[in-house]
Amino acid sequence: MGSEEKMDGDDSKWVEALNHGDSSAFEQLFAKYYSRLSRFAYRYVQSETVAESLTQEVFVNVWKQRDQLDPGRNIRSFLYQSVRNEALDYIEHKKIVRDKLSRLKVTRDTVTHPENSSLDKQKFWSLVQEQIENLPPKTRRIYKLSRKDGLTYNEIADVLDISPKTVEYHITKALEMLRQELENSLSALYL
Repeated sequence: MGSEEKMDGDDSKWVEALNHGDSSAFEQLFAKYYSRLSRFAYRYVQSETVAESLTQEVFVNVWKQRDQLDPGRNIRSFLYQSVRNEALDYIEHKKIVRDKLSRLKVTRDTVTHPENSSLDKQKFWSLVQEQIENLPPKTRRIYKLSRKDGLTYNEIADVLDISPKTVEYHITKALEMLRQELENSLSALYL
């Protein structure tokens, strides 16, 4: 495929060019579909930034797996399906995190025991900090990059050269460990 040749609607040409590592075909594919796919993702996630990030992730994966793409498969459908799957994974991840956080039932203002006695906030946050420091090193690092530095899962994945799913696993693990340790510690205070 010549780098100057424009791709037409023939999906097999797109995929064959990608299979052979034709970066100009990839650039043309990106230019043709990026905006459309971002708008499509937005319908699911209701955030332009997240929609753009998910769409970029799909294109990164297409490039990484370009030699494994099936020339018989419709590339347009593949891209839309991939973006849809990324968006649904993102929504599911947010739901899991929200559920885990709601189970913690912790606010920055007060922590109350069922018997309505309040725990000193400073003491509580010291306990939280101590529990964070007790997390396994990799989990602690990922948790801090997310919560302290405000990085997204994709940004953490890039920084640590791991997959976003690995980041999600460690955040979920950290939240579960913190919830359990805090429940145990708070229970011990009231015995």
